[in-house]
Amino acid sequence: MIRLHALGQCVFEVGEHHVTPESDVLFAVLLLLTSKAGQPVPRADLLELLWPESDGNSARHRLRQAVYQLKKLGAPLATPESAIVVRKADVQVDYLLYRDDRNALTAFVSEPRHLDVLPRYAPGFSKPFARWVEHERDRVRATLRHHLLESVAAHRARGEHGQAIVLARACLELDTLHEEAVFALAESLAIVDGAAAALSVIDQYRDSLRLLGEAFPRSLGELRGRIVASAKRTSRAASGHPELVGRTAIIQDIDAWVRERPPDTCAHGRCWHREDAPDLRSGPHRGRARCRIHRIQFEREWRTSPTRRTAGSPSPAAGTSWRRRMSAGIVRPTG
Repeated sequence: MIRLHALGQCVFEVGEHHVTPESDVLFAVLLLLTSKAGQPVPRADLLELLWPESDGNSARHRLRQAVYQLKKLGAPLATPESAIVVRKADVQVDYLLYRDDRNALTAFVSEPRHLDVLPRYAPGFSKPFARWVEHERDRVRATLRHHLLESVAAHRARGEHGQAIVLARACLELDTLHEEAVFALAESLAIVDGAAAALSVIDQYRDSLRLLGEAFPRSLGELRGRIVASAKRTSRAASGHPELVGRTAIIQDIDAWVRERPPDTCAHGRCWHREDAPDLRSGPHRGRARCRIHRIQFEREWRTSPTRRTAGSPSPAAGTSWRRRMSAGIVRPTG
């Protein structure tokens, strides 16, 4: 049995023996063969990848020596004339196991560990093989991200946001700028840990994109706005102050007017307003209308007052000239 530990590790188990990148050729041959388990790998392909600059005889000799040493370790290799084959049943690769078993993948990433594929493995003896390794890394990472995101979506649909957070973080360990993973992580954090944690994830992602000169996704901008609005509603409800629903524009007008113009009193001293105050109900002369309302109210109080005939008290019968003078502040109501 050949076992490859490629997630967070970089080692083969061949029977009771371990093969590490220090055995550069043996490790490379095993990596190529296990990546195509069940399929015959042509010897010519192995020679071209592993010894591109060697002459044919020397390269074939090195390959024969590597196959011989692997068989001595117990590797179950079939060696027909022009190819080398390892059966699927004789190979166990960790990332293939987690690809086919989502529960095993969830359990694996739930533990704090590094998820990188073949960490720190950088073969220097062959440039074509080094390029093949990077391509294989990208392929495995893409497969793992796909299955992690499917698991994240399933947990979020069931309301299991704590598990969704773990899986989304694992996905971001494979690709730190994956938009869908950032969105899922921020949304679940907003529900579980609060707005501050969610906004921190979104803002860090935005800063990273800004450094790269890339645009911030609209979907994440909208999510950030919803999180901020929800936090404000929660804060207002906790403080006991009800929200002024549907009054946003009016309150903004009032705030702007108060900042720009100091208040003054009307001629009767009964209301605080300016005649150019914004109309909150109907028409641009709301302040004057309020002043007339207060004048009528004053006249009614004067008629019913027992002291309405005291000296110096004006009579409503004085006519419009008295009203104009009172509106102008020349005459002040008594009492």
